Amino acid sequence: MLSNRSLLFCVIALYVGVRSLAADSAANSAATNDSVKMNQIQVIGTHNSYHAGLAPSEAKLLLEKNPQLYHALEYRHRPLDQQLGAGVRQIELDIFADSEGGRYAHPSGPDNVAAANLPKDPEFDPEGLMKKPGFKVMHVQDFDYRSTCQQLIACLKIVRAWSRANARLYSSRDEASRTAASVSRDRSREIYRRDLRCARCGDPLGVFAQ
Repeated sequence: MLSNRSLLFCVIALYVGVRSLAADSAANSAATNDSVKMNQIQVIGTHNSYHAGLAPSEAKLLLEKNPQLYHALEYRHRPLDQQLGAGVRQIELDIFADSEGGRYAHPSGPDNVAAANLPKDPEFDPEGLMKKPGFKVMHVQDFDYRSTCQQLIACLKIVRAWSRANARLYSSRDEASRTAASVSRDRSREIYRRDLRCARCGDPLGVFAQ
């Protein structure tokens, strides 16, 4: 039988061996693990990614009534799939609940244009999508409502289709850096466009107030 002293030496030797193996394993894992943590990722994104801009006559009317607001709203983005193809990896969608459909199908913009005797703008919803139930995507109802994808489900389908067609997404710092560098300066400026919020329907900011 082993004496207490011999048993103690065996336990110590076993402990040292296990620690040594664990240290070697940790070192090897650290040397081969080049995964990127979530908080280490930086991507290019766009603000109000769906924004299609103002129609010509509505833009003219808004410029006359509220130049400051006009300059804040007069910008537009490419469709979502084109943004993703250009390197954008974060999009913003402002959604409005419309469980029954039709809640935002008749904005006041066209009526304001007609009242001002300006040329009629192109239809903003030629397919009648705004009359269907489901979340809608727009910036400010009634006067900044044109979107490259009017239904939330349509926007998400665009993103899903692009993702499936481009399955190998960026997974390393080098690739993410190359993505950021590939996006043009003009596109990156769109990240900082100012968002204007309204609290209720109608003309809450007094845009068309006489």
